[in-house]
Amino acid sequence: MRKRIRILSVALVGIFALGLYVYSAAHGYRVTNLTFTTPSLKNGEAPYEYQGLLYEPGDFRVKHPVIIIAHGYNSSMANCEDAAVKYNKAGYAVVLFDFVGGSRKSTTRVHSKDMTTVTEVTDMERVLEWVKKQKRFDQSNVFLSGQSFGGLIATMCASQNQDEIRGLVLYYPAYNMVEQAGDYLKKAERTDGLVPWDGLLVSERYLKELHSLDIKKVIRSLTKTDAIIMQGDSDTEVPLESTEEFVPYFPQVRLVKIIGGEHGFSGTQLEQACKESVGFMNTHLASS
Repeated sequence: MRKRIRILSVALVGIFALGLYVYSAAHGYRVTNLTFTTPSLKNGEAPYEYQGLLYEPGDFRVKHPVIIIAHGYNSSMANCEDAAVKYNKAGYAVVLFDFVGGSRKSTTRVHSKDMTTVTEVTDMERVLEWVKKQKRFDQSNVFLSGQSFGGLIATMCASQNQDEIRGLVLYYPAYNMVEQAGDYLKKAERTDGLVPWDGLLVSERYLKELHSLDIKKVIRSLTKTDAIIMQGDSDTEVPLESTEEFVPYFPQVRLVKIIGGEHGFSGTQLEQACKESVGFMNTHLASS
């Protein structure tokens, strides 16, 4: 049986690591529970806390490059853990987190009505800030990643932090949700400014803010950031044709088609996606 040892860690300024779970060497990685905090709120309310996980390779003697992964709409970081383990095996540390109010499955206890694209970008930036303060990581080699709507958020975060990262790894990025938000607003029933959308009760502001986003302009701004996109050819939520529409707006991107891939990879499809991702990151590593 594998042994699990819990070690309490020292609190960090504004962002805290709650506990460390060390797995046996046979598993080749260790997992740390993290808690992040949002910036102070303008309305005087206390900042929100949200949870994260740090996956580190079992080789603790070196500083590892690191990739931050954002989960999709109404999803959670749990859906990113399989990829995290595979990245660990390739020598990458991985930071996962739950968006504040971003899912009914989230570890955060904040209502989805408080979520917007701006707050989600801020959530990811806070994680990036934490990563940049950690001496355990190779600070010259930080990558951003996102799945589905998390891919859209990661793209926005990357565009605003290009000097801090080495590249962008995207899994079926849901850029098509920008147009969908506008279409849905025209017919959606509203109750006290709230709208039911794809399993979540979100604010009308959320949809308006999303629809007003010029995502093509954001993508064009990635002049310092190379990207790779993993896209299934059987995805019905983010169709291949939709992703191909946005490819020309990237200054530098490679589109990888996952044959038979739907909206979410597993098995050999996930193996292929992670292998391609690692290959991309390896070629973009800077000398430390």
